[in-house]
Amino acid sequence: MARTYDPLNPDHSPLLRDWVVYTDGSGHKDGYGGCAAVGWNKGVTQTFQLMQGRNETSTARMEMEALLMSLQWIAEHRELNERPCVWWLSDRQDLVMSVAKICERRKNPDLWYRLSYYESMFDIHPYHAPRATTKGNVLVDSLAGAGRKLIKNYLENDENKSE
Repeated sequence: MARTYDPLNPDHSPLLRDWVVYTDGSGHKDGYGGCAAVGWNKGVTQTFQLMQGRNETSTARMEMEALLMSLQWIAEHRELNERPCVWWLSDRQDLVMSVAKICERRKNPDLWYRLSYYESMFDIHPYHAPRATTKGNVLVDSLAGAGRKLIKNYLENDENKSE
């Protein structure tokens, strides 16, 4: 069973972590997907909101892309000699369990390979945060859906189609 975020548990306080990150992915049977991440560091001196969209993808892939996108941002903005603790929350329980190495890492081996690079840089603490239980969840859910819609609208617009 994945660790579930409990706002009443003092050990789950975001104030104890170097970084807090919420991520979400969005996909649809039409192949369009979006993902988003929001995060902040201890003391909230650095924050980010990231979003992207892709075509020919899946929800599972976009969920993982969101985590990787956030870790890349932190890697680019951290002190070189530090190994920060990243407290990561996702509504995708199977992904949380795979990142925690409770379940096997099967789908999207290219993304797991990329994650292994970041695991050498960060101390990642994955938590399952059931959908729409926190403001962070709600925000990334909305941004991921917007990313999916943006790429779909862009690629289906006749002006953007190549001849």
